[in-house]
Amino acid sequence: MNKKAFTLIEVLIAALLFLAATIGFAYILKYGAASVAKASELNQAAYTIESKMEEIRAMSFYSLPGLNGAVFAKGAGKIRVIPVLADLTQISLELKWDPSRLPLKLYTLRSNY
Repeated sequence: MNKKAFTLIEVLIAALLFLAATIGFAYILKYGAASVAKASELNQAAYTIESKMEEIRAMSFYSLPGLNGAVFAKGAGKIRVIPVLADLTQISLELKWDPSRLPLKLYTLRSNY
């Protein structure tokens, strides 16, 4: 009997291990691609809400109350302007970027000075 050769059982076990590793690797690749796609969507939502906030920051203080209740991003985002003091206003933006996730929210305070 030649002990240097592989038996059929050893070859089958090696093939099963290789198959299990390949299936695991394919699952990891699929999960990674889905994660990259979701991260890209979140990145786009963050860019959208940040750009809208920058537009609002460029506006004059006295034009801010007119924005209350306005929408942006094709109706997916909403602007709220809440007076805190006579010369201080809170601005909040909310963007529903994915129906299965919580909306993205951004807040800031704006002063007349």
